[in-house]
Amino acid sequence: TPGRFVRAGLSAPGPAAMDSSMFEGYSHNRRDETATPICGTYRLGTKNALLQKSQLGCVRGTSYDLPADFQYTYGMAMKRDGMTAGKIVDNWLEHQGTKDQLPPKDFLALNKSALKAGKLSAKDVRAHMTSTDIRVKQGGQTAVAPLPVDSSTTFGVPARPNTPVGNLISHGFRYDWVMQSDLAEDLGASKKMQKPSPTRSSQLLTVANAERRAKSHEYPPALPPTSEWKMTKFKNVKSKISIS
Repeated sequence: TPGRFVRAGLSAPGPAAMDSSMFEGYSHNRRDETATPICGTYRLGTKNALLQKSQLGCVRGTSYDLPADFQYTYGMAMKRDGMTAGKIVDNWLEHQGTKDQLPPKDFLALNKSALKAGKLSAKDVRAHMTSTDIRVKQGGQTAVAPLPVDSSTTFGVPARPNTPVGNLISHGFRYDWVMQSDLAEDLGASKKMQKPSPTRSSQLLTVANAERRAKSHEYPPALPPTSEWKMTKFKNVKSKISIS
């Protein structure tokens, strides 16, 4: 009984203990709970998941009362309408598009027409939109110009011209490159370093150096031809030799 405690031993019951009721119902009920020895005290037929004992190689028993009908559907039952994948493939429906649907209203054009009609209040604008019907122009209404396509038209990236193999073998591209290149003398002349242009600072330094050199080589001013220069201690001594 569910409320009876059993002291498990180490011996398994023989084939006589197995009856036909073990093979009916759910899988966790199709086993002998004493077939595999379990050590300790356990309760048979308990609904408490914490008291259930697991056996090696068997599913663990459920703690809920499951319906006896194996065709029972848990959740929302799917109602089949008889349509199968084969019928869907055999009767493929093409996309009809929206060519028969009416385009939506063009509110920008409606607001513009309401202003032109002198409708300034919200009530008048609403009444004007109700009485006036302006729809959005769809792209299919504009005629597309036909493309100039003929038998020689190539779509995608055009292929580059063929490479002449004769020029590759005879080094023709190398000679063309030599003839088109500039001479080494011309390249050297064009890359020759030029004297940098003077700046304001360099010009001031040049003027200052020139003035400094002029002052270093400057002599005392020349005396007048009629004057006779004498040292201070000989100013009052008369000359004994006359120059004149």
